[in-house]
Amino acid sequence: LASPAAVAATQAQDSGATMVVSMSIYPNPTMNSATVRMAGTGAVLGIYNMMGARVMSVRVTQPTVQLDLSGLAGGVYFVRQDGKSGGVRVVKLN
Repeated sequence: LASPAAVAATQAQDSGATMVVSMSIYPNPTMNSATVRMAGTGAVLGIYNMMGARVMSVRVTQPTVQLDLSGLAGGVYFVRQDGKSGGVRVVKLN
């Protein structure tokens, strides 16, 4: 099992406060599925290809979510929480 790839994305709020969003995705690289761990629920994750096109959307309903990537071609994808900067690069193998 590969170790998790983690990211901490920082975004400034209007009030001047800073919010840190973190997620872990593993295994990375992956074949057909990956596990996402987040601190909260209710977020929407977008999976984007290298051209920046959204290829999947997943609503996070629990702190740990399984992504089914079997329908995607092998390549590099980015997972980002909607409305937040930053993200995690995921490599899908054929």
